[in-house]
Amino acid sequence: MRGRCVKIYLAAPLFSPTEREFIEQLASRIEKTWDVYVPHRDGHLVEADIARGLDRAEVYRAVYRRDIEEIRRCDVLLAVLDGRTPDEGVCIEIGFAKALGKRVVGLKTDVRTALPWGNNPMVDGCVDQWARTPEEVSDLLTH
Repeated sequence: MRGRCVKIYLAAPLFSPTEREFIEQLASRIEKTWDVYVPHRDGHLVEADIARGLDRAEVYRAVYRRDIEEIRRCDVLLAVLDGRTPDEGVCIEIGFAKALGKRVVGLKTDVRTALPWGNNPMVDGCVDQWARTPEEVSDLLTH
């Protein structure tokens, strides 16, 4: 991937301050080298739009359309898949990216899984490469 601008779509849960802080740190790390789209930062944020009085159905449509557009534009989808079960929005994003033939890099920094043998096979089937740390993400994106 060297020699050209690579666009990364960063798919991650964003519903707590801790999750958002992790996403911001990860984005800050990788945007030193790559163009990174972070949905809650660069697109619509549902709670903010609804708080401004926008119609919920319209907000949902706008979020969906923008995220799908950005997944179509990306070269690599980087998915944060921490937790016992991955975030359902992230699962949709990786499935859509995989269906488009995009490269999917999964980041899982913890060992929790819902199944005794590991991740859901549908999630694992979408992920081309796994990283355990943000440093490993940078290495994978470089090669």
